[in-house]
Amino acid sequence: MLLIITGPTACGKTAAAEQISRKVHGEIVSADSGTRYRKMRIGTGRYTISDDVPYHIIDDLDVGDISSSYDWTIKAGKAVEDITSRDKVPIICGGSMHFIELFLSGIISAPPPDNDLRDHLIRMEMGSGPYALYHFLECLSPEDAGRVHPHDRGRIMRYIEKAIGQDLIEEVPGYQGEYRLFFIAPKRDVLNDSIRERTKRMMDMGWFEEVRGLLYEGYGPDAPGFRSTGYRHVISMVNGDLTYEEGERRINSDTVGLSRKQMKWKSRFLSELVEEGSPCGSMVSGRILEMLHEE
Repeated sequence: MLLIITGPTACGKTAAAEQISRKVHGEIVSADSGTRYRKMRIGTGRYTISDDVPYHIIDDLDVGDISSSYDWTIKAGKAVEDITSRDKVPIICGGSMHFIELFLSGIISAPPPDNDLRDHLIRMEMGSGPYALYHFLECLSPEDAGRVHPHDRGRIMRYIEKAIGQDLIEEVPGYQGEYRLFFIAPKRDVLNDSIRERTKRMMDMGWFEEVRGLLYEGYGPDAPGFRSTGYRHVISMVNGDLTYEEGERRINSDTVGLSRKQMKWKSRFLSELVEEGSPCGSMVSGRILEMLHEE
């Protein structure tokens, strides 16, 4: 059976997944857009990944490459199939919730994402209200509008792109096997403390120097890899536009904001909540193992 372990940034999911993997003879499929970048070990949290646990879909992109959810979904499907064929337990772990959602629900046949079109659609939504995109889709393709919830903004955009575009990407079916999804949800104050500790640890480990080195290599500040949370503030610190203290404060603020968005996904997934009082890997993994054995 496939196990899926997710939750907000700094909740302890990576450590928990690794401990579970060691006990159940598993291999981890990373659902994290940041850890795909080879040269970005500190700011993405890549440094927390242990060498003794087999991982899939990490270190497969250059800083200048785009982390595509379509590409990840295809690779994840192949990885899960490969792990299962060797009688190992596949464990998808990460905080890129849209990756997990697409893996489970599938991807419709549509053109590759068009950033200019999406910018236009976002402006349309801002000017005409939250249902503007859904009503636009109804005009373009009533049949596709009937397949999507009016609040599902991401899929509405994909259907609009499908209705407008010519060259379609291949459809990817959703996962058909059995799975259990565990959503780690620490208390807010505990999670915020963990986020601040994480930011300080990454700065102490050399996040500033990591970014300075990448800029020196010739990567521009708009490189896709730098879209990971916090990197734009470290770039400003390197360029002298932010003090160390102000940069760290902004990184914490952005990461807390990200974690709030991630927490909203727990109601979208058919998940089992792991509401531990501390984002500690051993506590979380122990609780998940208990839940697995309760059935």
